[in-house]
Amino acid sequence: MKLKLKNNKFLPGREFLLFLFFFFVSCSLWLMMTLNKYYETEIEIPLRVKKIPADLYAVTTGNEHVTLKIRDRGTVLLNYTMQTFLPITAEYKDFQKQSGRLSMSTTALRKQITGQLASSTEVISLSPDSIIYYTQESTKKYPVEIVGEISSAVQYEIGDIKITPDSVWVFGPQSATDTMHLVYTEQINRTELRDSLTIDVKLQSREGVKYSPENVNIKIPVTPYTEKSFEKTIKGVGFPANYTLKAFPSKAKVIFNVNMTQIDSIKPGDFSIGIMYGDIYGNTSDKVKLTLLKHPEGVRNIRIIPNEVEYLIEHQ
Repeated sequence: MKLKLKNNKFLPGREFLLFLFFFFVSCSLWLMMTLNKYYETEIEIPLRVKKIPADLYAVTTGNEHVTLKIRDRGTVLLNYTMQTFLPITAEYKDFQKQSGRLSMSTTALRKQITGQLASSTEVISLSPDSIIYYTQESTKKYPVEIVGEISSAVQYEIGDIKITPDSVWVFGPQSATDTMHLVYTEQINRTELRDSLTIDVKLQSREGVKYSPENVNIKIPVTPYTEKSFEKTIKGVGFPANYTLKAFPSKAKVIFNVNMTQIDSIKPGDFSIGIMYGDIYGNTSDKVKLTLLKHPEGVRNIRIIPNEVEYLIEHQ
């Protein structure tokens, strides 16, 4: 059986092809006219400072860039976006020194820059014209302090937070370092923590000052805690030798929260509760509050149940 194919209505006709041709021609002409106009834009050219003396510490990295605001036809500016500019190189001796700042004249920078630009390109502005360095004589060490909010979820506890290093070197002019007491981290917000956390955090930047190192490592230990209790006999404390205390009831329960890592190390003997003779002397009530005489480190939210008892003093 032979099949006859009908004319495909979707095949482009001569009119459609002509339309596409004139469409592309008009777009090309519009693009050429647009790119032939003058525009302003910014480009960056790397700047390398060479032969820096060994006794200087750079507040900036020494691998900076110069930002140029330029004006030219769109075709030229488009070419710059695809061009890789060679770094501007300058030696330390070429800079002027004043108050810890190294500055290079705009004219000297322009000489190296204009060689990479088309003759038609107009340089409107150039920045920056300086790089800052400070001697190691203005170096001091300051402790690091965390800025932000760190909290655990319910039934979890945050242990001792460790900052490494806990102090950093600060490089800068004496006028800046003498007013400092601490170096602060950037804002840290970690709430509802259920697991231990280790993070690298940047230090808050300060104008004209550089830190070494620039980041610190922060370890936040998080462990769950549970409730535990012991029953303890109530003791009399500070009573004269011929007086005997009798409490009703004679025992009370000490309830506390403890970290899961410590639960096995906490023993009943670590706690002691009692009644102070000074609390009874002159007391007109038939009840007296119990006092927590001893408890181990690391436990929290300690409660005594009941927290007061009836008592009787016997004289022998």
